[in-house]
Amino acid sequence: MKNITVLYFIIPVFFITLNSCLFEEKEIFDDLASIRLQEQLKRNREILINADYGWIVDYFPLQTQEGYTILMKFNEDGSVWMAIKNRWTNNLFKDSLSLFSLIADQGPVLSFDTYNPCLHIFSQPEDIPETEEREIGRGMEGDYEFIILHALEELIHIKGKKRGITMEMRKFPAVGGKLKRIPDDRLRVTEAWKDYFLEIEDMNNYLFGRKDADLKLFIEDSAFALSKQETSILIVDTEDDLSILHNEKIPFMITEYGISLSDTFRLGDNRLKKFRLSEDRSALLNNNNENIWIKSEEAITYLSTHDVKYLAYKEDLGGIFYDTFLLMEKEFHSVFGGNRDLRNLGLMKEDDKLYFILQTWTNEATFVVPYEIVNGKLIIKEFDSYAL
Repeated sequence: MKNITVLYFIIPVFFITLNSCLFEEKEIFDDLASIRLQEQLKRNREILINADYGWIVDYFPLQTQEGYTILMKFNEDGSVWMAIKNRWTNNLFKDSLSLFSLIADQGPVLSFDTYNPCLHIFSQPEDIPETEEREIGRGMEGDYEFIILHALEELIHIKGKKRGITMEMRKFPAVGGKLKRIPDDRLRVTEAWKDYFLEIEDMNNYLFGRKDADLKLFIEDSAFALSKQETSILIVDTEDDLSILHNEKIPFMITEYGISLSDTFRLGDNRLKKFRLSEDRSALLNNNNENIWIKSEEAITYLSTHDVKYLAYKEDLGGIFYDTFLLMEKEFHSVFGGNRDLRNLGLMKEDDKLYFILQTWTNEATFVVPYEIVNGKLIIKEFDSYAL
């Protein structure tokens, strides 16, 4: 009986002791995780602040919308200085100062505590003026809090806490050495940021500014026609039987290296996300596979192989077409006088013959001028114009 009494006493004590050990072990692991997270937050803060010229943020409100560049500089006092330049600012440079914080929430989270129009324009629930749809209560639906996935000295990957869109932050390249953190630092950073936005504009004009070129997406032996909407959205049409790509809309944004898509676009085993401008500036090469590229095909080359009509207003012409138009306009005035200005220039291929189509502003006449392409140049064969 005495042994049974002792047993009844030992068993409860054993389980109480075991439970206590497990609880203490859980507390230790929780404490270690908390310590690691706090150290990670501290390290992330150092990385953000130590970028003298700040960070280039590739921001996408939604994966179905075009992307925007936001420049951010984080300061030791908890302030963050941002700048944008896009269609929502009428293409004017806009900057603003606000606050940021790094908080622990199932991992490190970068949060922007106070309103900054450079960022919150994409997240505030207000109607978007330029659209027919009413977005009151939704706005552009973008994020303003971001989970930090990976943080290195030169590159940070973040994910929108609400939308889950993965975005990239690249350290802004140093200009003229390290800053000394004196009052004129902001002026120097501002000038560098303005130059960067000009670089982005130049890239956009170089890639998409030509009206006399036809965009193509090449995937090894297949070619797909591309067209760019007013906003940064590519429309992909197939020329082959891969109907999976037909009329696919791919939002993107212009970067200093080329373009970045809003999400990884998959085609079979191919993954399309970033395209960089080649060294000879002739094509945009896919980062993962250089056998995938985007290239503009000049209209003269396109017309040589397709029975199509191409028409553009005078002010939209580019390259050799504009130069040729001016020569033809001069010749036109010498034949018909200077009172009949030309409105636009068209090109047409019919029965393997090439023609210019000239129209006057009053639409009173359309003139056809035959030409040919010799070594990539437009040669006017004759100017015996006649009205259609």
